[in-house]
Order: sequence, then structure tokens, then C-alpha cells
Amino acid sequence: MEITLQNNLIRGQKIVIGKIDRDNPLKIEIVHDILGGNMDLDFYVFPVKDNILEEKNMVYFNKPSSEDKNIILREDYNKNKSVKSLFVNLKDLDKDYDKIILALSYYKEVLDINELDLKVEAIERILKSNVFSIEEKLNLENETFVIGEIYKYKDQWKFNTVTYETKEFVVEAVRNLNNIKIM
Repeated sequence: MEITLQNNLIRGQKIVIGKIDRDNPLKIEIVHDILGGNMDLDFYVFPVKDNILEEKNMVYFNKPSSEDKNIILREDYNKNKSVKSLFVNLKDLDKDYDKIILALSYYKEVLDINELDLKVEAIERILKSNVFSIEEKLNLENETFVIGEIYKYKDQWKFNTVTYETKEFVVEAVRNLNNIKIM
């Protein structure tokens, strides 16, 4: 089965991103303008097993890789853009993971803006081909944004575009949206 190459996904859209038993190194980039001040978006990755999220498995700015190094976060900045990259080795992930939830948390000082343009791109790293992209305007009155989830379906890895925004703290938002237990 081939990976479906598709651009500009919309909320609720699902696509196949790879077979479970094949080498599917995936890079997901989140790009936004740097607005100055103390504004930042932090990337959170929540691997879930049997509807349980163990906090020790979370990957985020202070813990930028999973213990097995199959999930790695990296942040790069240039003069105008912030790029947050997630590298996921789908083939070698813990076999018990059912899904991996991707979320952002927004921290700010008072700025004269209400929205932020966000671009999410998934790139298959062997062929260096674009798998999908998401373009969203984030409402900066909220502080948590669940972008999507990578999940298993039969013998495939799929991506589900969620684009959920809330004022809840990121962990509570992920728990409430996905009805999962946190340990």
C-alpha cells in the first residue's frame, strides 16, 4: 500500500501515512511567525497505550525525546519564523501505542494580535515527499490547540486532523477530548 500524498487537510480528515511493518520515518513541522515579546508555542506529544497516557512517556520542550529515541522534538528559530519539528520512527515505536496525540500550548504576554497563522507539514523522510499539510488560523484567546493524532488502524498508521482549541491546560484538554486516563 502506498502512502497517500495529500495537501491541505481540513478538520476531521483522515489519511493513511504508512504501514505498521514498513520503515516510515516521518517528520512533522510546525511553522509560525515569531511575533516578539514572550510569546511562544510549545509542542507536546502524547503517546497513548490502551487509552492510558503515562506522563513519563510525554515528549515536550523539557523532555525532547522518548526513552527509546523513536519520538524526538527539535526547535529552530531564524529571524522571522519558529520551526518545531517532530521526528517519529513509526516502525520502531512501542508496539502497544494505539495513538500519538499532537498538541500545542500557547504562552504570551499582551500583544495586539488575536490570531496566528500556523502551518503543519508532514514529510516522509526517506523520499523527502510531502505527506500532508494543515493551514490554520489559531485564535489566541485560547491556550491549547490539539492539532491531530497519529493512530493505528488495522495494519496502517493514519493521521486524523483534529484542530481543537480550548482555554484548558494542555494535559486536561487532551484528557477530556480523548477520554483517556493519565497516570
